[in-house]
Amino acid sequence: SPSKPTRHSRGQRAAAAGSLKVDFVNDSEHGLALYWVDFNGVAMRNAFMDAGQTVMINTYEDHEFFFAPAGVEKPSPSEYRTVKIGKGTNEVKATELLGSMQKVHTGL
Repeated sequence: SPSKPTRHSRGQRAAAAGSLKVDFVNDSEHGLALYWVDFNGVAMRNAFMDAGQTVMINTYEDHEFFFAPAGVEKPSPSEYRTVKIGKGTNEVKATELLGSMQKVHTGL
């Protein structure tokens, strides 16, 4: 017969509930790379994204991300507008962070 959940398993479910599923949308006309900014401020690539592609990432509140042109080697978070994930964040669009996309054009 199935056993009842223990306090430990309930605690694990509660911890998992603290994670957020966020859709990162490349709504530009260019290939981009999505980066997470680690706790030392270093950019860690999460995904390459074609124009029009959406990638769902499981992440946590206060994690920071940014988009950069796909061809840029080792982009620095200070060179791009980052987004800090909040409780209500469920979608991040590239054009909202990259603005006019001038940086994408000059970075290719």
